[in-house]
Amino acid sequence: APAPVGSCPSECIASSSNGMTTCTWQNNTNGVVLPPSRSLVAVCRYYQNYGMFYYRWVRGTTPLSAHPCPPSALYEEGWRRESFCVFYNGFKTLHMPTGATVDCSNLVSSGTFSYSYRS
Repeated sequence: APAPVGSCPSECIASSSNGMTTCTWQNNTNGVVLPPSRSLVAVCRYYQNYGMFYYRWVRGTTPLSAHPCPPSALYEEGWRRESFCVFYNGFKTLHMPTGATVDCSNLVSSGTFSYSYRS
């Protein structure tokens, strides 16, 4: 059965404060392993229009198995040796409520990215 809308994917850390729930992916926690940060880029600007966000990196000599996408994301390959972990709302275990906001700003600096919604 799919996860109910508003429950965080199992690999996330769930927290609540002031009527807001936040679901956070944290590097090296619950099986989330991010690629090396030197080529890591997070893109959240398409979420409001397209219901998706992603991070990408340039494939080096490290095998994908060293840092697979989180269970709620899909792995996609791009040109120029780019790899993507794409999070599509409504696919797999990601069921974000209407009005959720995504924060990618700390992905490279602190290894976290998250979404929040009024709960």
